Amino acid sequence: LFMMNSKFMDECAEHMAHRIKDSGPLPSRRVTFAYATLYQRKPDTFEQNAGVQYLNSGAGDEFSRLKSYARTLLSSEEFRYVE
Repeated sequence: LFMMNSKFMDECAEHMAHRIKDSGPLPSRRVTFAYATLYQRKPDTFEQNAGVQYLNSGAGDEFSRLKSYARTLLSSEEFRYVE
């Protein structure tokens, strides 16, 4: 719940959303940038397609979608744990 409800995570997601937005206008570039920044890897085909589809969806305004996407990636197990 901390990852979804804390003020700190909200601020982190907002900061990351700005960085994603600044990476370029194309959703595919934004998804690739987010994965490279947070996970140090390229997204696989499914992740790329899902990210682009979400960023292109009509849910809310563009920045809200970027922030929500950033929060989702920051809340992932892959981001939280190092193998």
